[in-house]
Amino acid sequence: MPYRKQPFQDFYDHHVDDMDTRWKDFTQVQIDWLINRLTILFPHDKQFSVIDLGCGTGELLNQIAHHFPHAHLKGVDGAPEMVKRANNKLQSKATIIQADLESYHDEECYGVVVSTTVLHHLKSPMDHLKMIHTLLENDGHFFVSEIAINSIRLFMAELWWRITQSSHYHSWSENDFRYFIKTCDFNIINGAILSPDDFWRLQMYHLQSLQV
Repeated sequence: MPYRKQPFQDFYDHHVDDMDTRWKDFTQVQIDWLINRLTILFPHDKQFSVIDLGCGTGELLNQIAHHFPHAHLKGVDGAPEMVKRANNKLQSKATIIQADLESYHDEECYGVVVSTTVLHHLKSPMDHLKMIHTLLENDGHFFVSEIAINSIRLFMAELWWRITQSSHYHSWSENDFRYFIKTCDFNIINGAILSPDDFWRLQMYHLQSLQV
């Protein structure tokens, strides 16, 4: 399906040069948690497929490739400069494409689907989660993360984001997000609240589809 420009495209394209440094702690704490879960699920030499929706500069896929050299990797992002950066970083390690995350469609199914801190940018996060079901193998694993509005500072920040950032549509507390996940027919296998610093709180979950 043709790519449709989304409000967050300009922001991420503008910050492509400092994304891996400015947001390093924010992203690395999620990558560490996810790779730890993958090492529980798969042996080092296992062949399995991964698709990262909102792959950014490709850093997550790059680190998965390091730990699982036989994994088949694909990344999708809406921002063209991020796609260029991910392609340059990963070279032949992964397939990277530009596409609309609101309406992405794929003929393949994957053993692992990832969507990290993407949902708050989407007009319909429920449609995004429904689409995930079509991408998962029958016993596939879905990893999703979002900002956890679990503090007064984050609650106030979220109000400010809604006023000042046209790409910020949604936010959830931990309880609200867990409820939302379940209404979208996912079973929570594991989860954690991650703290990259004294401000951010990120909620991350390992899920499996109930639609099997």
